[in-house]
Amino acid sequence: MKLLILGNVASGKRALAEKLSKKYNIDYYELENINSKDEVEKILKNNNYILEGKIDNYFDLIIPKVSTIILLDYNIKVLKRRLFIKYLSRKINKNKYYDLLNTIDRYNSDFIKDIISKYPNKIIIIKNNRELKKLYIALEDGFEYKDKI
Repeated sequence: MKLLILGNVASGKRALAEKLSKKYNIDYYELENINSKDEVEKILKNNNYILEGKIDNYFDLIIPKVSTIILLDYNIKVLKRRLFIKYLSRKINKNKYYDLLNTIDRYNSDFIKDIISKYPNKIIIIKNNRELKKLYIALEDGFEYKDKI
């Protein structure tokens, strides 16, 4: 399994990566914690991995190597609500909240459209919790995405 999970801030990338990592017993990596091209190349040499996060710096390196991209494409209002809940629960401070809030609108558009148009056979788009639950149920019922992932 060579999986990339993309999505806006507060879309649930890490939660999905953790769940799939446990189910398939595969390491997952948060791209925000990877600091060099060498680190990325080392991960990509593995037979199985899950990457999650923004891939701005390593796009051309990662995309051709993954077999499946899961795009968490939630409505901006949902994302802003989730981010506000993180702020209220003190998981993030006020400055971080406003910084992240300002990135929500800028993440999608051309970057996502480009991925969808260039790699339509690699992508699974999740637009809401109902679709995410269908993915989880399919996995729990024994439907393996291994052909796709």
